[in-house]
Formats: sequence, C-alpha cells, structure tokens
Amino acid sequence: MAWLKKLGYFYNIAKGGESISNQMSHLIVGVLSGLPGFAVSLRVGIGFYLSAVLELPAGVFADVFGHRRTLVYGYAICSLASLFLFLSCHYSQIPASLTLLVVSSSLSAFGGALVSGCLQAFIQDFIDLQVSKSGLQGEEAKELRTKALARSQAYGNFFSAFLPVLVLASVFGNYYLTHHSEWSLLIPVVVYGGLSTLFFFTKIEEKTSSKSHNAFRRHCHEYGQRLVLFTSELRQRESTERIRFLLTLLRIVLSILTVIHVHTYLMVSQLRQIGLRDGSWHVVLMGFLVLAAFDFAHYPKGWIAPAVSRRFNAGQLIYFSLIAQILLALLALVCFRSGYPIAAVMGFALFFNALYSPGNMTLQSKFLVEVPDHLRATVFSVVQIIVLIAYGSYSALLTANGTGVDSPDRIFIQLMVLAGIVMILTIVCDAIEFKGASRVSLDDAQA
Repeated sequence: MAWLKKLGYFYNIAKGGESISNQMSHLIVGVLSGLPGFAVSLRVGIGFYLSAVLELPAGVFADVFGHRRTLVYGYAICSLASLFLFLSCHYSQIPASLTLLVVSSSLSAFGGALVSGCLQAFIQDFIDLQVSKSGLQGEEAKELRTKALARSQAYGNFFSAFLPVLVLASVFGNYYLTHHSEWSLLIPVVVYGGLSTLFFFTKIEEKTSSKSHNAFRRHCHEYGQRLVLFTSELRQRESTERIRFLLTLLRIVLSILTVIHVHTYLMVSQLRQIGLRDGSWHVVLMGFLVLAAFDFAHYPKGWIAPAVSRRFNAGQLIYFSLIAQILLALLALVCFRSGYPIAAVMGFALFFNALYSPGNMTLQSKFLVEVPDHLRATVFSVVQIIVLIAYGSYSALLTANGTGVDSPDRIFIQLMVLAGIVMILTIVCDAIEFKGASRVSLDDAQA
C-alpha cells in the first residue's frame, strides 16, 4: 500500500527531528554546558509542569482549527525555544543564563503541547481516511487501522536513525575541537523550522470540522456539541466498559512514561557515568557511541516492528511488547551489574524501540479509534497531562534531593516495574472485553 509508505516517511521525519532536538538539548544542558548540574532536571521539570497546564487548551485548539495547521504553529514555536536554549548555554557564565533557560523551557512546553497530542491525532486521521478509501470492512479494517503505524515503520528510517547520528557526530566533533558545544543547538532551530514548513506545504488530506474555517464561534459551538455527545455516550456505557476505557487511558500513560524514561534519564545517566566532560577523544567517542545507539534503534525497529505486526494480531502485539521489555530490561540489568555498563545501556537502547514500539503504537491506535476524530487531540492531551504531571513530579524530586538522575541499573528496575503494571492492567482490560463479547454472543443466541 503506497499510503503506508507515505505514512512511514511522515512519521519518521517528524520523530527524527524531535530526536535530534531532544538528544542534543539533554546532552548539552545536562553534560556539556557550563550550566549548573541541576539545570537538566530544572528544564525537564518546568517543561513538564507547564505543558500539563497547556496540553488541554492546545488539544482543543487543534481539534477546532485543524491538526495540520496546529503542527505548523507548534513546530515554529519549538524552533524559537531552541534559539533561546542556545543563548542560555552560550552565556552560561552570567546570571541571566538561568532566566534564558526558563524562557526556553516555557516556549518548548508551549510548542510541545501544540504538537504532542496533535501529531498522533493527525496520523490517526490519515490512517482512518485511507482505510475508508480502501473499501475494507469489519475486523479486517479494524486490524489495519490499529496496526498501520507499526507496519509503516519499514519506511523513512534514514530520517529517524541515520540522520540524527550524523548530526550527533557533528556535535561531538565540535565539542572535541572547540569545547563550545552550544553552537550545535542552532541545528534544532533549523530542524523544527523545517518541520513547520513541511507541514505547511504537506498535501496529505485531513478531515475538517466544517466547510468554513473563518467563523470562530461556529467552530467552538460545533466542538462543544461533539464533546457533549461523546461524554454522554461514555456515561451511557456499562460501568465495566467505562472502567476498561479508563484503564486503557492509564495503560497509555504508563507506556508513554516508559518511552520518556528511556530517552531522557537513561541516556543522561549513562553519559554522566562515563565522564563525558573529561573531553579526551576516547571518552567523547564512547559518548557518541552511546547516543548513536539510541538513534540507530530506529533501524532495527523498521525491520522488527512491521514483521511482528504482520505475525500477531493487535491484542497479541501488546503482550509481545510488554514481555519483551521485561526480558530486555532484565538482561540489561544483569549485564550492567556484571561489569559491562556501557554494553548494557547500548544493547537496551538498540532494541527497546524495536520490541516496545509495536505494542505501544497499537495500544494508542486502539484507544484513538474509540474517540471521534475531531476530539482526538483533546483526549490525547488529557493523556499527556497525566504523563507530564507524573514525570514532572519525578524530575522535581530528583532536583530537590540533588540526585539529578538515577543510575542506569535503578532505571532498568523501574522499567520492569512499569511493564509489569501495564501487563496487569492489560489482562484486566482483556477480561472485561472478553466478558462483554461473551454477553453479546449469548444475547444473540437467545434472540
């Protein structure tokens, strides 16, 4: 299917751009810059708490005015945030540097709030549109809607895997030669600006809330009607179905927390442990290899995710990813405590996305399928608010006690616990769904 290829390229270009910006920002602020040691937790904490406030208004804005248009605004603001981060790191020796860091974190939260739930909603809109055009019906259409994103990961991996590695190589080369790594922060300025331009000119068709996009009151009225109708429909469901819906929302929250934990604190923790600020060529090379592992992970994901998504149905994919995460984290923990810390982190980073993404993507798609298309950004923003509050609190705790980041072995244990909790919730949700399906079959038989 040609549209799966287009979807893969769009998704991987967007995720590759975000990967470049996030890794570079965490690396330079948390390890290479002259900012205080707590700066990375301060930045994460501010960004997460402020995003929690902005997420829901941003989701409503996206559902009212269009998902593609919101992505244009969001990425443009992220570009401006990267510019202020560069200024903060470049002038790290003056008192105003922390003020600039706060401004950058605030802008990043604003832009991120516009993008976070909206991007997933935009992608699901596109999937639904293409499935409806294909003429598929029933279970076959449902399976394709929930597994399409995982299947599309075979395309566009240069943008999510190799391009970020090339950019990081330039960052480390710049740091080794000049010890002024902050100039590399101008790259995210260009990357986010490019993403904003990409979505501005994109020709991907998306559903719109009405034929007119100029009447603000009409947009808001239509949005309110859809929201009331959806909440009314939720209240009319059986209590077990409402519980299943809420548990699915909680599973997505924990799944997103898992991904953030790996790509934020696990990465920074290992870079600190190898003493990257030492500046010697072999330490810089080791740091580059660690970061490259997080980016090259998109390549095995492009091979494994489509393969397993074709082999298993949607429900089985979720269990596959959870079991794989537990086993991978356990193996990494054993390797770390056996005296091979760098190999443990690199091995985990290389295969985490490949094994965890199929189930995570399928879970998100299954959830969004249950939500009306013009409310998806709003509902996903609610999910992101819970994530941001939870992770912002964790970052605030690390900042308050002066830890900054946990050690990699402790993070592996935390990842196993998260996967175990999601596994239990998944079993409960499946039991509720099976019970509901059995009741419907019995009623049909009696009729």
